[in-house]
Amino acid sequence: MNSWPAERLRTWWDDFDQQTQPVVRLAGQQAVVKAALDEFVQALPASVEVIRLGVGDPDAEARLRDAADDLAFGTPAVAARLVIVDDLDARPSGIGQVLMMAADAGSLLRCGVRIVIGPSTQPEQPAQLTHDGVLSIDADGYVHPRPALLDRVTAWAADPDGPGVLLVVGAPGTGKSFLLKDCLRVLDELPDTAVAFASIRAWVLQSPVDAQMSDLAGGLTQAFRSEGLDFTALADSVLTDVPAPVVQVEQTIGVNYGEVVGVRQVTSGRPEKVVDAIVAALTARAAAGAATTTLMLVLDALDEWETYGLAGLGALRSLLSRHQSFPAWNFKVLLSSQYRPDWLPAGATVDLDHEDAGPDLRSYALTRLAIAVPEESERVALAHRVAALSRGLFLVAAGYLDEIIHGDLTAADLADVPVARNAVDYCSQALGRIRDRYFEERGRAAGWLDAERFLSMLAVLPEGRSADDMLASWREPGVPTSTDWYFVRDSLAESPVRRYFAADETGSVYRFIHPAVRQAVAALHPRNEQTGVAAERRRWILRHTPIGRPDTAWDPVGRRAALAEVGTVLADLLAAAAGRAPLPDEHGLAEARGWVRELLEQWTWIETSIAHADPTAALPLGLPRVLQQIELILKADPALADDELWTQPRPVPLPAPAPPREPAPAATRPRPGRQQGLAHVRNAHVAEVLSGRATFATREQARARLDAIRRRYQLSRESKLLDDPYQIILFIRGYGLGPAELSQGRKGHYAKFSVVPLVGSRGRWVIRAQRHESSAGDPLPPSPPSRYPNWSKLPHIVGNPVTSRKAPTLYHTLQDAESALKRLRDKYPDAAASLPGKLLLRVYDRSGPTERASGKRFVLANTELVIVRVPAGFQIEARIVSHMSPKGTTVSHEEFLRLEREQE
Repeated sequence: MNSWPAERLRTWWDDFDQQTQPVVRLAGQQAVVKAALDEFVQALPASVEVIRLGVGDPDAEARLRDAADDLAFGTPAVAARLVIVDDLDARPSGIGQVLMMAADAGSLLRCGVRIVIGPSTQPEQPAQLTHDGVLSIDADGYVHPRPALLDRVTAWAADPDGPGVLLVVGAPGTGKSFLLKDCLRVLDELPDTAVAFASIRAWVLQSPVDAQMSDLAGGLTQAFRSEGLDFTALADSVLTDVPAPVVQVEQTIGVNYGEVVGVRQVTSGRPEKVVDAIVAALTARAAAGAATTTLMLVLDALDEWETYGLAGLGALRSLLSRHQSFPAWNFKVLLSSQYRPDWLPAGATVDLDHEDAGPDLRSYALTRLAIAVPEESERVALAHRVAALSRGLFLVAAGYLDEIIHGDLTAADLADVPVARNAVDYCSQALGRIRDRYFEERGRAAGWLDAERFLSMLAVLPEGRSADDMLASWREPGVPTSTDWYFVRDSLAESPVRRYFAADETGSVYRFIHPAVRQAVAALHPRNEQTGVAAERRRWILRHTPIGRPDTAWDPVGRRAALAEVGTVLADLLAAAAGRAPLPDEHGLAEARGWVRELLEQWTWIETSIAHADPTAALPLGLPRVLQQIELILKADPALADDELWTQPRPVPLPAPAPPREPAPAATRPRPGRQQGLAHVRNAHVAEVLSGRATFATREQARARLDAIRRRYQLSRESKLLDDPYQIILFIRGYGLGPAELSQGRKGHYAKFSVVPLVGSRGRWVIRAQRHESSAGDPLPPSPPSRYPNWSKLPHIVGNPVTSRKAPTLYHTLQDAESALKRLRDKYPDAAASLPGKLLLRVYDRSGPTERASGKRFVLANTELVIVRVPAGFQIEARIVSHMSPKGTTVSHEEFLRLEREQE
């Protein structure tokens, strides 16, 4: 197979009988996913029954129903079945059935059915795809091999006399994480070498770095067991003996005016115990002569261990300090970092800043462009230009390639793009292009303010923010953005901004894809001060901490992020105010300094952080975290080190922020200028409910979403007769229609939406949809479909005489464009005929002149729909050939235009 995603799918399929994950969830660019699925399906044995929805297979739905029935009755399939949904956003007919099947992994495994579901732009995953039986594959997660660097790593790993530590160092975006990820693949293939534990940064799926020392020890324990060794003492002390936190120290702390007694440090001592256990186990293994296999640890982003003050950093340093014993233990550690920490022992180094990455970048670009740019000479030229612009940074190259593949940059654009100084500079330029081209040049300036504020909110904390926090913080008086958080979220999911942030697997936490994006957002000059990062940092301080509200206590559970990150946000405020050009922001600097005084002079922050330390938590708190936060503040503003706390007047507390406005009650009229219309299955909120994805942590959140739907769409009069105020009945276009109803021209059905507890969950709520038979009759009378399409029924194509606000649809591959023509032919069989590369179509058009003899209008336009090549892919162009009257009279398009001019 030629593509990495197709190869990964084939590996998954070949393990059919031993699988525990019968469902694959694909992510990535639609063109890449579709090409991979085509390649994967083509390579499958003929005995596999492939049911592929949304690609024009007329029998797919019937065969899907058969598979669902077999699944329901537990009937094993005669042959292996594979159900494929190319594009989840397209919501093909039968998708609800597929999601219900995907929720039951056990039945899929027993009945020999497998499911592959393609990408979605929505940040939240369907609830049916969040269980352990789902394998996630990122089609864009291709790691391009760098053979020369891999050879150096494998040579170090295989050298018994070499240093025990190898550090891969390089600036942000040089490809450290990708290199380590590829090293894992290569090291696993080396004889007498085993990777016992690996932690590779994955910002999309987890916190920046989430390795715990207990995880590391657990990996070593499994490695020992695979060698037939019994180190139960290690396993017992690390994995099962988790001591409860105890009061370890009661400190007496000296301050300017005397002593403060009673600040307690609570600790379990667990990381130190882990290191002792690892050292003892490795020593015992070597003493027994069993250290025949090189055990390896692979740890990414060592600089982030320092930046985020992770609890395990001290224990890791303690382990690495024994590096002189590594050769005797046959033990090696592979690390990456943006710099070499001064405490790290000397060892081998791979410095990516001084490597010639040009050939690797060109090869990487050629691979990524293989689908989007079929013409070889054009592809080679683009690859060379991308490599030159990237200056050795794979992150920058990946960004340029994404812009090219999505049609945001052309070859002509690349010729004028300035070379980025670093990854942050590139991200700033890319966001500026999105602002100018996608939003402001298209008359969407208000949409950019929404996007700018969303990005600014996300930039406040390094590890991202929860969706619930974003929702609760969105409504703010005086901010010139939309008040509808869900509208903003759904709009951004369909915009180019979506490429720069991601949600975790549950859709509950948003993060930037790389730290460089956060720095770039912080450096942007906001179009409005109220939507910038500085304003969001202030709002976060005043909303999430007791600063400015002295009577408020720190909440160690609900506000754990505030306890852990308040110093980070204050340091960012100080640094931004001091570094503002051309002059420092004196007001902002004074305000931030006052807040620092308030934080440190009110000991509740320090005491609460120490009293609720938990070394196993993602935000561990404790004394090391407090010291790390204070160090960040002093680094941002060294002058604070000279302040004498408590001896100077306390800063005047700032006023508390105004509470967010409550959502309008259900009976509120729709906003002026927006009329309530009928719902459609393609509306984001409606589709979310119909698919079962409208799940929420609290009942209030579910009710707020139902109220938003109530305000936006026209309800049935029967809704007023319902006893439950959190039930509504509405007509949904396209809902529940079978083939017979479609042929009769029926437009949709009624549904009842209700807020109910989610069965089998721990306190979650769901908006459930049920088919409802209404006595009121359909608001849209049935109308049998026309034999001929009119111009508005055609896709967005070049040359369509009906003007549209949307640009012509861009197809990334020729196959995509051909599929669009095939769908038109299948939809209008009496009006269409296929020819190579084009479709002959009769289009209904009553806007033209009349025939002289009969006085009847020419109502049919004989049109050629031709696939044309454009710089970023393919488009469909309409070329009108002739026109017909009801009597069958035909005139050329030129004669038609002449008659039209005469009759104006």
